Amino acid sequence: MNSIQLRAPTFTGADYLASQLLEFPLDEEVEIDFSNECHVFVTHGERDKKTNQLLDALLIYDAIHTACDLVNKDPLLITYYTGNVYEAQSYNEYCEIHGIQNRITATFKHHWAGVVANIHQDLGYQSVANKGNVRSKYFLCLNKQERPNKLMFLSSLADHDLLFDNKGVVTAHWEHRDVIDIGGVDISLNKDLARFLPATIGEDNPERTHVSELNRQFINAHANTYFDVVVETLAGHPLSNSCHADVPNFWRECFFSEKTFRSIYYMRPFLLFGNVESLLNLKKWGFKTFDGILFKEDYDESYSMKERANKICAEVKRITETMSLEELHDIIYSKEVQDILRHNRNRLLDMFKIDNRAADFEPSNFYYRSSVDIQVDNPPVPLIVLQNHDFSTGNYWALYDKLVESPSVRREIELVGGLYIDYGFEAVIIVRTGEGCEDLVHIYDLLLDNLEKAKINPNIVTYISGNTYEIDNYAEWAKQNPTRTSFKQVIGRQTQIPATYYCEDLSYTTDDYKDTGKSHYALTMHRRPGMHRVHLANRMQERNLLDDSKLISKFNWGRSKHQEIISDSPAELLNILPKNTPEDDQICYSEDYPDYYKKMFGDTYYSIESETQADLHLETAGKVIKELYPYWKRHFFTEKIWRNIYWKRPFLLIGDAGMLHELQMTFGLKSLDGLLFDESYDKEPDWQKRTDMMLDQHENIVNNYSLSELHDIVYSKEVQDILEYNRTTFIEYAKRHK
Repeated sequence: MNSIQLRAPTFTGADYLASQLLEFPLDEEVEIDFSNECHVFVTHGERDKKTNQLLDALLIYDAIHTACDLVNKDPLLITYYTGNVYEAQSYNEYCEIHGIQNRITATFKHHWAGVVANIHQDLGYQSVANKGNVRSKYFLCLNKQERPNKLMFLSSLADHDLLFDNKGVVTAHWEHRDVIDIGGVDISLNKDLARFLPATIGEDNPERTHVSELNRQFINAHANTYFDVVVETLAGHPLSNSCHADVPNFWRECFFSEKTFRSIYYMRPFLLFGNVESLLNLKKWGFKTFDGILFKEDYDESYSMKERANKICAEVKRITETMSLEELHDIIYSKEVQDILRHNRNRLLDMFKIDNRAADFEPSNFYYRSSVDIQVDNPPVPLIVLQNHDFSTGNYWALYDKLVESPSVRREIELVGGLYIDYGFEAVIIVRTGEGCEDLVHIYDLLLDNLEKAKINPNIVTYISGNTYEIDNYAEWAKQNPTRTSFKQVIGRQTQIPATYYCEDLSYTTDDYKDTGKSHYALTMHRRPGMHRVHLANRMQERNLLDDSKLISKFNWGRSKHQEIISDSPAELLNILPKNTPEDDQICYSEDYPDYYKKMFGDTYYSIESETQADLHLETAGKVIKELYPYWKRHFFTEKIWRNIYWKRPFLLIGDAGMLHELQMTFGLKSLDGLLFDESYDKEPDWQKRTDMMLDQHENIVNNYSLSELHDIVYSKEVQDILEYNRTTFIEYAKRHK
C-alpha cells in the first residue's frame, strides 16, 4: 500500500498533506503514518509570545479531510495511523459531531515499541549481571526535553524532598526560567527547582533516545538504580503536546513513547506518569504491573494530573524511607518480580513482531483476542449455540431453523435488541454445504445469509468463535466485503476452558506418583484422523517410536481411512490399525472417566498431543482457505491442551505454529522450554518440519533418559512449580467462564 510518513516539523497543514497525496494515484489506498506522535492539532503558524499557545492551529482531522477535498481523494481510501490508543474512538466522535459520513480509517499503531526493540541497545543484561550487587541508589528519572508535565512532576519531586537527597538519579536537560504560564496553564513550581536546573549525567547529553550504542553515563545510571520513574511525553490535556488549553471535548489521548518501552525492554520495574489509565492499557495488552508487589498503583486512576504526580512521588518517598537498598534488592530479585519482568520483556518483543501493523490493535481488541476475560454466561441477550453437526451437508439454514423453531427467543431478541451466536467450541472458517469444493461457503456469509432470511439485523449480533484471531480475521474479511452488513462484534473465546474444568480432575495422576515411578514415558491419543495426525503416526512408525513398552499410543481409525489420507503409509503401521482404547474411544469430556482412561495418564509422564487442527493448508478446504483468504490466522485451543494444564502434565504439541508461544503471551502461562523440552519447534512454520522437530524432543528423552531420570526431572521443584502455576492460572480463567 502507498504510504506517507508524517513528522511533526514537516506536517504544516492541509496543503502539505495534499501535495503528498498527489504523489500516488487518486484511486488507490494510502496509509498516512503519524504513529510517532499523538497530535490533535497541527499548525503552520507561530506561538503567541504571551501565552505560548499555537497560532493558526488546525485540527488534525480537518487537515486530512481538507487535503482529500483539495485533490478529490475519497476518504474511504485513507488509513490514518497515530500513536494515540484512543484514536478510533476520538475520530468517530469527531465525525458524529460534524456529521461526516464518508470517513477515513483512523486507528492506533505501535511505533515506539518497534523503535526500542529494533534500534535501542539492549540493557536487559544488567538485570542478570547485577543480581549479586546491591546498587547505590533507588530510582532513575530521566527528563531530556522541557515540557509542562515534566516541570509539574519535577516540582512534585522537589515537594517530596526527592531531588537533593541523593536517593535517585534525576535529570532535566534545560536551563531554569520562570515558567509560570505554558500553554495557558498555570503551573505552581517548587522554588527549589531553580537551583536544580539543569541536571545531567554527562556533558554530551547521554540521554539520546534512539541509538544502538549508549554512553557509559547512561548505562551506569541504569546499573546503579533499581527502578524507573517514567515521565512520559504526555500526561493529558491541557498539558498535551499541542499546548492548547481548549482541546476539543471529543479528544481522549493515551500515548506511549520509548520511555515506557525501554523500561520494559531493560527488565526494570517502573512507576509511570503518563495519561490516566496508562497502566490499565498496558495490562490490556498483556503486560503485568507491580501493584501490591512493589508499588501502589492507584495513581493510574487519578484524572487529576497533579494528584497523579503527587501519588507517584509519594510512592517513591515511601520506598526510599521504609526500605533499605538491601531490602529493595531482595524484592526486585524475588521470583515474583523477576517473572513479571521477563514476561513483560517477552510480551513487548512478541507484540512488536506480531501486532505493530494491526489496524485494530486497540487495548479492548487485544483484550477480546485474549479470550480470557470475555463473559457471556447468562447473557443479558438471547444465546444461540452452534455445533458442527448443525451445518451438516445440505443444511444451509441451520441457524435460521433454530430461530424459527423458538418464537420465545425471537421475541426476546426483539425485546432486548441483541443476540449472541456462540460457535466457541469450533474455529470454523469454511462450511461444506455439498459434496465438493464448489459447495464451500465462508462462515460469515453463511451466518449473514441465515440472519437475513430470519430478518434479524446483524448489527445487533455478537458472533463468538473459538479462534483467538477471530477479531483480526473479521476485520480483514469486512474490508474485502464492504457490501455485507457488519456484525456488532466478533469475539474469540475459550469455551473449552470451562468445559475441561467441569470434567473429572485427574491431577492426582500427577501428584500421587511423586514418590514412585511410572511405567511409560508418554501418552499419545488420537480419536479422529486428519492429515497432521496420520502424518504424525507415519513418522513415529518410521522413527521406531511406537514402542509399546515406552509409549502408550492410540490411533482410533482403520487401515482404509489411514490409506485414504496418505496412500503410501508404512505397512507395519497399517497392520496394527486401529490402535484404539479397549472400551469407549469417543471420550472427550466426562465427569467420571473410566478406569482404563485414568490409568493411561497415571502410567505416563507427559503427553504428545495433536490439536484438532494444525495448519490451514492441511485439508482440501484448507487449500481453498489459503488461496482465497491468505490473511486468515487461527489458534484453536481445545481440551487436548487444557486437560494437560489442568492435570499438571507436561506436553508436546502439534497444532498451529505459535500456539505454545500464545499460551505464554496471551494466557500468561509459563513454559518448560529448556527444563524438559526445547520448544523452538513451535516457531517452525512448516507443519511437517515442526512435527519432526517435536518428535526430536520425544526421541531425545526416550533414548537418553531412563524412566527414573525422567521422573526426577518432571518432579523437580522447578518443573512442578511451573505446572502448579499453570494449573492455578487455568482454574482462575475457568471460574470466570462457568
